[in-house]
Amino acid sequence: MRLQNLVLGFLFIWFSLSCMRKGNSDSIFPVVSGPSLAYPDFHFSYGEGVSDHEYSEERFFDSGENGFCLLSLPKFLFDREIGAKFKVCLPVDSDTKPYWENSFSILDEMIPSEHPREGWGKGWHAKHLKFSEWEKEHKNQIPILSYAKNLLSDGTVAYSRFDVPSAEFYKWSDKECEILFPSRILATTVSQIRFVSLEFACSGPISLKEKIIEQNQKWLQICKPDSPIVSESFRHSDSIYKRYLEWENPSDEVICPEYESFGFEETDAMPDGKIFAKDLFFFKSFHKLILPKSVFLFRDSDTMSGLKLDLLLAEKIGKEGFWDLNGSLSVEPKYIFSQGGEYFASSRRKSSCRNTFNFYITKDSFCGNPGLPNELTGAVLEARFPERSCTIENIRLTEYFPGTSSGSAFQLGAYLEWVNDGEVCDLSSLELIYEGEVFPFQSKSKPLSKGEVFLISRSAWDGWSFFSLARPFSTKQIKYRIPDLRIAERESERSKTIDRSENNYSLTHRAGNPERSILIDSDGNSVPHPNSNSHPYFAARELYISPGEVIAFDRHSYLPLEISEVLFKGTKDGTGSYPEKFLEWKSPSDLEGFVYFSIETDVRRNFVFWKEKGNLFPFVHSGPYVCVPLVGLDLPEGILNDRITTIATSDSFYRNLYSENPKFQFNYNPLIYQDLGTDPNLRISLHPESNPFYAALSKQTDISCSVYTYFSPGAPNRKGIQMAGLENQVSGSGKILQMSTYFVLSENRIEGTSRLFSETHSISLPLIFEPILPERKLTNPEFQNLSLFHPDEMIFSEFSFPSEIFHQTMIHRQGNITIEGVFPNPALPQNEWVYICNRSNHPEDLSLFSIEDENSSDGIVSYQTRFPSKIPHFLSNSYLDFGSGVLNPGDCGWIVDPEGENWYFPPILRNTDKLLTVISTSTIGNGIASQEKLDLYKTVNGGRIHISSYGKKGTISSFSVKTDTDQYSLLSPGKIGNDSKDFQIFQVQN
Repeated sequence: MRLQNLVLGFLFIWFSLSCMRKGNSDSIFPVVSGPSLAYPDFHFSYGEGVSDHEYSEERFFDSGENGFCLLSLPKFLFDREIGAKFKVCLPVDSDTKPYWENSFSILDEMIPSEHPREGWGKGWHAKHLKFSEWEKEHKNQIPILSYAKNLLSDGTVAYSRFDVPSAEFYKWSDKECEILFPSRILATTVSQIRFVSLEFACSGPISLKEKIIEQNQKWLQICKPDSPIVSESFRHSDSIYKRYLEWENPSDEVICPEYESFGFEETDAMPDGKIFAKDLFFFKSFHKLILPKSVFLFRDSDTMSGLKLDLLLAEKIGKEGFWDLNGSLSVEPKYIFSQGGEYFASSRRKSSCRNTFNFYITKDSFCGNPGLPNELTGAVLEARFPERSCTIENIRLTEYFPGTSSGSAFQLGAYLEWVNDGEVCDLSSLELIYEGEVFPFQSKSKPLSKGEVFLISRSAWDGWSFFSLARPFSTKQIKYRIPDLRIAERESERSKTIDRSENNYSLTHRAGNPERSILIDSDGNSVPHPNSNSHPYFAARELYISPGEVIAFDRHSYLPLEISEVLFKGTKDGTGSYPEKFLEWKSPSDLEGFVYFSIETDVRRNFVFWKEKGNLFPFVHSGPYVCVPLVGLDLPEGILNDRITTIATSDSFYRNLYSENPKFQFNYNPLIYQDLGTDPNLRISLHPESNPFYAALSKQTDISCSVYTYFSPGAPNRKGIQMAGLENQVSGSGKILQMSTYFVLSENRIEGTSRLFSETHSISLPLIFEPILPERKLTNPEFQNLSLFHPDEMIFSEFSFPSEIFHQTMIHRQGNITIEGVFPNPALPQNEWVYICNRSNHPEDLSLFSIEDENSSDGIVSYQTRFPSKIPHFLSNSYLDFGSGVLNPGDCGWIVDPEGENWYFPPILRNTDKLLTVISTSTIGNGIASQEKLDLYKTVNGGRIHISSYGKKGTISSFSVKTDTDQYSLLSPGKIGNDSKDFQIFQVQN
């Protein structure tokens, strides 16, 4: 509107403009001193100093008699803007301040609370209008001078720290000017953008171009060639913000980038998958200079400030990759922008969401501040709130539920339950990193009381008494332990990892469906949710969870249950193959509580489950449910393997219970099936037994799915007794001989005798079995008193059941030096050898040892002791230590015929092995028969003790190892030498 009725007094205005330049030096924009302001006074600033005044979002300030000033930006931005900005001060009257306070308030209301009125004052007129209305009013009008969107009407570019909508200035004639103050409401279309138009009388020169060009030249002279970095990004089609990419100069210097290339490369893209912008004109034109601590935007929305972003590049926002500007890379992380009805920008330098000032006002619950540096207002806004921001020390995880499976009749998404252990604090300062994806806690201020419990969940919990946040977690079920979790403070970037051991598991699923959540205490210990304290609504659906309530549990409580049945092998079932495996315990029916156990192969893994009342045979299971009933708890796949495995019932700190008792610590060896010669088409489970026994095999059951199945998980066991010689650990080096010989006792063998014996001592005890259904129990299970025996000597165990004409002797324990191989019949005469090893944890002097065959005995010495001036020769460039007669722990030696030479040794030969021989030629020097039995003895205190046996000579269960010419035997790994099957036969390879 032309203000022809306000042209009077222009000379006074010119005088006012001149006086303004001599104002208070403490102010960025000096105000008129002396008499009160009579007419509007406009001032443009560019490149002047900034101040850090009190925080205020108002777009005006009252200078009293010196005028009421309107600002091109909210005051706290105006004070900090080093680039282009302006103000206009109006003469003061009684209605000026109330009008503009009300006018700006209405301008920024989503739905105006009242109809905006026009305003009048000395030399000015104001009204509200939309851009489409303003455009219509000024159709075909060209301003003499304008400044809008950092551009003068002739195309001269000015620079700013902030990239948000600023007031626009238009000079329509020598006497009238106009300023458009934009609404902060983000409109959906340009035509709907709302303004307050201030038309005011102006006269005299208003110099903008000269000031802009002069300051730009100064900055060009000092600018540093450098590139900006990406500071914030956002993309979501349902949000009014659409897509934007914010760039920042984080330095304290003016930079002047060279815009040679701009593109994006996805992390998983092909080598030629980088996309580059074809036109860099806008970069070069509008951001030739970038001011210190300033930002600028590329955006999709026409109603936001900034430059339009190339469509192909806009689609890359939020995809994992790199923005490439002149070869300088900025990371673009994968990010989820829409979370539970809230929107979150991906900010590189974050602040608490409540402390983030967003220029734009929208209906969206949005955390971001496009066009403004992220750290601009954090500390200022933090001080305005009564409660401090939450820290990572405040918030503790108390429960995790993985969500029901997709096929479940009752659908419930995964959730995490948290509690505030600190004082009242605000949640918007924190974010959750869940399996590598970032989930901010809250987009707006959310005070959390001390002790308050809240949920973060895939499902909405509307109507429940606790606070909850819905977040789009991955639909992948994370079973048996909590997910990979961290909580982080957005501003400080301090984070806390929620402890989860990679090898600790809480068993919560049955037949693929979760039936319990995982509870976590303040020390990070986790257990399955017990039946007690579950929410009745969910307990009625056999789901034991307690969302919204912190449940304490006794970390020290556990049930010491016996392991009752094991199946790790036997996946074949006749002609089919079913990889079902399980592990079962036996429990009194009235007990309930936590059961802790471990499974150890190459790695020890710890587990805990909740045992319910009435469940006599709880078991855990892996694989499909074909013959195994659906009542077992699921184990992670790959845990139960047909390998040497130790299974142990533990206390609540995962310490093994009663490690000497196989019913609490069972050492599984898959060779038991081979030793017993069981049909490989049968699936037969094992039942651990108390010492001196090892395990029993299952008998055929009534399971209808297969005649090849011999097991009974979850039901009373049907078994025959298996007995085994036991061996105590004889070496701390880890090379421990395992038990290996087993024999079956049928059910009608009720009484017998047994003894432990060596050549010097014998301990006898009866074996009495009581028919305690559904199995037979040994009434005297202890069989471990070895104190009468010398610690180095070999011990046998012997069992006898006269009524069944059954007798067996087994090696109960080998001595420190063991016979582990024999080459009795080489093609070259006198090239025999006996292979011995030290399986103790201390050196052994072999001059104290002798070797005995079935006819004679001879002492053992080093080869050099027997032949001081002779150097032995070996085939295949072998080398042995022939000067020492001492075997260190783990070392082995070869006792050779003293009349031999050019001996053949197997590939197991090591350079540390010793070459040994005998003092005379009465034993090995006299030849070894192909099936001859051998023994080692040691001289101790003037007498001799039996150390090792090859063939159990002199017992009721002696055996021979048959070899042909140029064949040799070696003890199989994990075997003790109880029968010929314990030895492997090899042919000499020339």
